[in-house]
Amino acid sequence: APPQIFITEKLVVKNRENVLRSVLSGFYPVDIDIKWLRDGKILDKFIVEKPQKDPDGTYSVRSSVTITPTEEDRERIFSCRVQHKSLTAPLQEDFQLVYGAIPSIHITSQAFILNVEQMLVCSVSGFYPESIVVNWFLNDTLVKNTKTRRISSSAVESDYYFIPTQQNRDMELRCVVEHATLTTPHVERLQVQVTGE
Repeated sequence: APPQIFITEKLVVKNRENVLRSVLSGFYPVDIDIKWLRDGKILDKFIVEKPQKDPDGTYSVRSSVTITPTEEDRERIFSCRVQHKSLTAPLQEDFQLVYGAIPSIHITSQAFILNVEQMLVCSVSGFYPESIVVNWFLNDTLVKNTKTRRISSSAVESDYYFIPTQQNRDMELRCVVEHATLTTPHVERLQVQVTGE
């Protein structure tokens, strides 16, 4: 049975280590040879995981390669190439990298006055792709009553109406952003310093 190649991760951030991933599935027998290429030249630093047997008796396997893409790589063709007993010639899936942009985050607030509601705004901008998640936390508790507005394809604002109380004194407010370009969520912090009665 011949393999099929699916490129599952091609989103990268320029000048940073990124991992390209593929899944090869539906092949039999188990022995398979996988290579990663950039403009036809073989890349090293690739990993082939242990093949898994699927319910139908064929095999699937994951492979990945680590690269640090440059501006020049925007134009280059990357490939995952496979050799297998079932194929008369190598099977190859070509693709171009999708360049992502890391979001920048800023919290806008005024001085906290006891028992006076104020709007906090977490502005997130300059990111690509468009899909993004923004959450507010008070200490470690997720805040439910927030609203996120899309300003443009690469900018959102999340509003949080906050009433500081005595209990909130010295608590930490956090705007937490999750995005495909981030290996861990990006966190912007704000200490609750309450003035006035």
